[in-house]
Amino acid sequence: MPHRDSLSREFLPYDFSSSSVEPSESLAYRYNNSDYEKLKREHSRLRDEHAYLQGRMCEVYRELIMYFSERFSEFFGKLHDFLLVDFPSENSGLKVAYT
Repeated sequence: MPHRDSLSREFLPYDFSSSSVEPSESLAYRYNNSDYEKLKREHSRLRDEHAYLQGRMCEVYRELIMYFSERFSEFFGKLHDFLLVDFPSENSGLKVAYT
């Protein structure tokens, strides 16, 4: 059976024989800083930011709906008051046609 060091040199892309760093530490570092892992972390960050922005957008829409609902209520209340006119009584001789 081959010695462990010869297997390490055969399968690992980096020669650790001249390094004081343990292979497992260096591989973990390289794995965590690989492009794939960086992209995974960035994707996770963007997904979290997207969820936050969606929630914030819902809050803003809710605030806008409440704001415009109040404004429409005020407007239609004023319009209703404006349209409520005292029609002349039938005794005055003016006839109002209702359609």
